[in-house]
Amino acid sequence: MIKCTGAEFLGFYNDKEWWFSEQDGNLKPGEEHTYWEEASILVNGEPTDEYEFDYGRDIKPTDSISVSGGVVLGKVVGTAGPTVEAYLRRWLKAKSTTSFVVECDKALTDQLQELITKAGGKIAR
Repeated sequence: MIKCTGAEFLGFYNDKEWWFSEQDGNLKPGEEHTYWEEASILVNGEPTDEYEFDYGRDIKPTDSISVSGGVVLGKVVGTAGPTVEAYLRRWLKAKSTTSFVVECDKALTDQLQELITKAGGKIAR
């Protein structure tokens, strides 16, 4: 199982360089779009139904996501047929940034935000 933030999962889910489709125009003739089957995806510890849950709409950046198993089919980055878990891990490793959720005392908010921006980080709201 791999865990990530909702922001990271949304980045993965919406990355047109990792999820190929005809409507995005990133497939060559004869190539199959990228999709997954049979993955176990928990959002804040609750299971989702891959056929009924709208991952692009229903996940919030601050959610806690856990992914295990499944299989990614069609055109993929790297070795064919990875698990969804392995494909997410591959995507996270290829990124040059990371995301995390921070909880702090309200009195320290300004100080913490200043430290993050001075270090070159971005704060999503």
